[in-house]
Amino acid sequence: MRGMLLRAQLSCPAATPENSPGNHPKEAQVETQGPQGLRRWAWLAAEGICLGPVWKSGSQLLAWDGGLGAAGAGRPPEDSGEEIKQVRVLLEGLGGKGWRFLEGAWGPFRLVWVDLSSGDWILARAPQGLKPLFWSKSSKGVFFAQDIPSLLDLMPECPQPDWHRIPEYLVFQHVAAGNTLYQGVRELLPGEVILGNLRSDKTSSQSLWPGWLGSHREETSSDATEVKEILWKAIKKSLVREPQPPRGLFLSGGVDSALLAWGLRELEASTSLSCFTVVCPGYRYDEGPFARMVARELELPWEPIELNPSIFANAWGEAIESLGLPLTSTNQLVWWILSKAASSSGLKRIFSGEGTDGWFSGGLYEEEKQALLMAGNEFEKASQVVVNCRTHTLNEPLLVGRVLAEPLDLEPRRELWAHCIRSLPKEHPMEKAVLYHVRTVGQRLLTRADLTSTIHGVNLELPFLDESFLLWSKSLGWETRNPSGLNKAPLKSLCSQRFGSELAYRKKIGFPFPIRTWIRDSVEKRLENYRQMLLEPHTMSRPIYSRVNLEKEIRARLNGTLRPADWLLWSLINLELWLRWLEKRRAHQRSVDSPPSISPASPGVP
Repeated sequence: MRGMLLRAQLSCPAATPENSPGNHPKEAQVETQGPQGLRRWAWLAAEGICLGPVWKSGSQLLAWDGGLGAAGAGRPPEDSGEEIKQVRVLLEGLGGKGWRFLEGAWGPFRLVWVDLSSGDWILARAPQGLKPLFWSKSSKGVFFAQDIPSLLDLMPECPQPDWHRIPEYLVFQHVAAGNTLYQGVRELLPGEVILGNLRSDKTSSQSLWPGWLGSHREETSSDATEVKEILWKAIKKSLVREPQPPRGLFLSGGVDSALLAWGLRELEASTSLSCFTVVCPGYRYDEGPFARMVARELELPWEPIELNPSIFANAWGEAIESLGLPLTSTNQLVWWILSKAASSSGLKRIFSGEGTDGWFSGGLYEEEKQALLMAGNEFEKASQVVVNCRTHTLNEPLLVGRVLAEPLDLEPRRELWAHCIRSLPKEHPMEKAVLYHVRTVGQRLLTRADLTSTIHGVNLELPFLDESFLLWSKSLGWETRNPSGLNKAPLKSLCSQRFGSELAYRKKIGFPFPIRTWIRDSVEKRLENYRQMLLEPHTMSRPIYSRVNLEKEIRARLNGTLRPADWLLWSLINLELWLRWLEKRRAHQRSVDSPPSISPASPGVP
């Protein structure tokens, strides 16, 4: 079941007899005074609010979700004294200092703030990568929502695909720089602040990254042996925020989730923690045995979920329809299956080790690290290494160039890399690469994990993104975190002490399931339909494709000429399933002639 969603429209049309309060009895309206004395009306329309209540104090309205100083994904209980305290701090700070007040907030958070007197509004998201927020602006107003389907519900017209962004998606499974695959729809980037006014079409963008990275540099501790103490403190914070079980853990069989299982077991001294793992028995890369070993060692209940072609195909279709986006990672399917299982078990809070790799090590292979170091200050060479690194590139750009009629635009990614260099001018080159990884792949993975869990009504707890843990890991420096090419050395050392070296130091597989083979060979009916769909005239006639080349590449993969299978079929099916979902959506989209209504806003902050 979909979780509660925030979706709202801000608009400020001139007051006329047609839009006077008496003619809109169902709308929540607030009278404001324009700069030239022109009477105007502002609507805040929301339904099923998840970003917290819409708080009102004087002329200020605030919808927010997150924390100011704690980095856990949890938030204070609604209407609790702690939440009211934080809301008051936010309203006073934003009213007095504007967006710069957020430079001192850690997060993760997302918020929407409006001053109905001046018409000023702010959209903001903390840098960690959680708490997604999508938005669009038109003559009808500003629309925002925490997921795409809810945003489309509000928009007067369902947007067209942005064909120009398709090449980037096929190469990287992600569209950078706040762009999306929808024309006119933006994703608020982690660390981004958008400023606007209800009476103006203009917006501007500010960044929370300089202050955030500055707080990292102020940390001085550099003792790698403190890892257990620091991590256990982060876990304890999460437990304090939500002290009552039941809770669960997504146990992948890797280092990070194994450490969380150990910490939770030791701190709670309880065996009530439910551990969920997606497994594929018989497959050579199945990590189920490692997850089972961890659960057995800690005497925790373990719930394996066997992945097969049928479950895979069903989850694939469900996820795209619910997210309103093609999938950005095969791991998103695992998240979907795990979140669904946790929700079915009645769990509302789940721990995960997601986000650790990005901040600790980035995404470069060893030879790419050496190439980056050799590039020195030569931007073009360094950009080539970082932007096109293997962990970011799912399909080769040359292959994508053959099957598409639209060229690949790398400029947004190059600009982001340049910004990372400017943000950390004196840091080790690999620290700049880590920041780029966090702001691309890291954002992609965390955003989709958050969206997927939220749809199932599950809240994430990510102790590795706790403020104290990130500050500590940053203070270690690149060489201490990853000595002699050994990624995450302090974490692996701690893990080996409890679970042995085989689990701690084995080669990481990534996505240990044979889905490329299933897509090509499985007789599962839905997968057969997906394969046939790729060669249908409706698919081939898309304006983005070079039809002759596309058909040649698809057939080479379907008939087994190309072995081992690559990821092109996965990407094309993702894209086509989304395009067909969008076509149905557009066909049934109702025109929005007036802003939707809401129930009255929550009581003002005392």
